[in-house]
Amino acid sequence: MTTTRFSRRLRLLASAGVAAALLAAAAPAHASSADIDTSASVSLTIHKFEQPATGTLGTNDGTKIANPGGTPLADVEFTVQKVTDVDLTTDTGWATASALTVADVYGSTATHTLGTGIVRTTDSAGEITLTSPAVGIGLYLVRETAPGTSSVVSPAVPFLVALPQPANGAWNYDVHVYPKNAVSRLTKTVDESKAHVIGDTLPWTITNDVSKAPAGTSISSYEISDTLESRLGYSSTTVSLVDGSTTSTLATPRDYTLTAPTVGTSGDVVVSLTASGLAKLNGVASTAKVIVEIDTTVLSIGDGTISNTATAYINDPQHAHGTSSTPTPSKWGALRVVKHVTGDSTKTLAGAVFDVYAVDPSTAGATAVVTGATTGANGSVQVAGLRTGDYWLVETTAPTGYQKLAQPVKITVAVGSTTSPNVADIADSPIPPFTLPLTGGSTGAAFTAAGGALVVLALGVVLVRRARRRA
Repeated sequence: MTTTRFSRRLRLLASAGVAAALLAAAAPAHASSADIDTSASVSLTIHKFEQPATGTLGTNDGTKIANPGGTPLADVEFTVQKVTDVDLTTDTGWATASALTVADVYGSTATHTLGTGIVRTTDSAGEITLTSPAVGIGLYLVRETAPGTSSVVSPAVPFLVALPQPANGAWNYDVHVYPKNAVSRLTKTVDESKAHVIGDTLPWTITNDVSKAPAGTSISSYEISDTLESRLGYSSTTVSLVDGSTTSTLATPRDYTLTAPTVGTSGDVVVSLTASGLAKLNGVASTAKVIVEIDTTVLSIGDGTISNTATAYINDPQHAHGTSSTPTPSKWGALRVVKHVTGDSTKTLAGAVFDVYAVDPSTAGATAVVTGATTGANGSVQVAGLRTGDYWLVETTAPTGYQKLAQPVKITVAVGSTTSPNVADIADSPIPPFTLPLTGGSTGAAFTAAGGALVVLALGVVLVRRARRRA
């Protein structure tokens, strides 16, 4: 076969679905099918890497890339099948392969036959290596068939690869391929800055990459779901698309459908993009992000750790696999205030009234997050839920006969339940009773002298009245 004919066939293979990077632009005269060593062992190594946000893993010509710029993905399943009716040891076989597409060998329109699938999953290095006799000289269809536990959300485009590959005028029997993919980086955070007591708003933010699919494909379905646990009541949802410095608010039902529980109750919150929303996703950069904000209210604290997890299903309408966020906790505790007599904790006091502040009460504009917490007959009062952190107790009314605290008391609330609350012991001192001075002292003498003066004065008044009557 002439150099011109063989070069043309290689170019046709590249344009017909055999990955272009895996084929030489042209082959020297001596790299012909007649030169293939049919007794040689061949191998196919599939490398699965997370695609960099910008750039590529490197140039792949069928040889191993020395330092690919990506993170290996383990547990990704591939299925490799030989196109059994194409013989690459002959010119006829190469001529047939040069006109093939993936659709010709796989799917409802396939006109060629495939051998038994070889199913393997990538190891910790993101690799699968197939060697003789599992694979031999021939044309193979490679498909990514399951993401496993990896974050892959859009499988690599199926491709055809020839074993061996031409390389520097010879044949490369050790072929390496680097299929492209899209991955999901899903995170969930909670903003606790304004939540202090049960009933306060607790906002959750779910952030997920747009996860642009490989070239030639698109995002066909995009759903984010969040199951609010029983201690959270639903309030509202907003969805936005952030592309660089541009933020666009998506609207329902135009850009997405929203399934959510009744306000104040728990349940599933599901955001599913419509055709309009998908068009917007497919029109932005791969670095863009979808942000779903869900406002909730705290209904109870349970064991004190309220945790929530979001899941994204991208190009996965059947929910065969999803990418979940790391559980995000919001931490709470209960507080029990016990009021007792100074120096004797067994003598508890009813009727003490407290306000609770989340900042030092002397701070400008400080307002109480709990007011009027009053100790009962057992001398205690319990606040059912406070977010963990520092608080200040201000006694607004002391029990009858006792002195009110002059200064706020700072306390720290740790994670806990209503049955295992944080306890704050607060002591009050009795108001001192009025005591008469002891007799015999200088003060007693003064009282005696004052009493004598009053007797003399009273006697004078009597005498004056008698004198008036006589006159």
